[in-house]
Amino acid sequence: MKKYFIGFLVGAFFTISATAFADDIQSLVGKKVQAEYTVEVNGKVLNTVVVEGKNYAPVRSIGEAAGYEVTIDGKKVIYKEGEVMNTSSVNENKIAEKIANLNTALENAKNKVNETNALISKLKEQSKTADSDKSKKNYESAIAESEMRLAEYQQSVNDIESNIAELQK
Repeated sequence: MKKYFIGFLVGAFFTISATAFADDIQSLVGKKVQAEYTVEVNGKVLNTVVVEGKNYAPVRSIGEAAGYEVTIDGKKVIYKEGEVMNTSSVNENKIAEKIANLNTALENAKNKVNETNALISKLKEQSKTADSDKSKKNYESAIAESEMRLAEYQQSVNDIESNIAELQK
């Protein structure tokens, strides 16, 4: 019986201490953003927000935009003055990576377009040999559905191509 009582006390202690600890933690989740500001550092525009009168800014982005190497050590953010980074090469690498990812997505979307075109052609051929009106209606329905998917895939191709063109400017 003592074991159960001690177990109950320990459980109650942990429950009470956990809720007391949780009260100390201030969360931004659910808080209203009062304003948004932009910060320009060496021509790079960064966005910040104001929540409950405090401005929250992306510290790493600001440091990198200023040309510093930014490291995090525990809860400390360190800007290394002597080791200025070449931010233009970092940005070029990020853009090249995005373009490569978009090219992969573009290839996949084009494959979907080709597969859907082949399916539509096959369905049209099969509908010509359909025996009953019900079969013909089923084929027509499948063709219409495939043509809608084809339009979506073609729109994806167009969107991806425009994103690539925008990044290559």
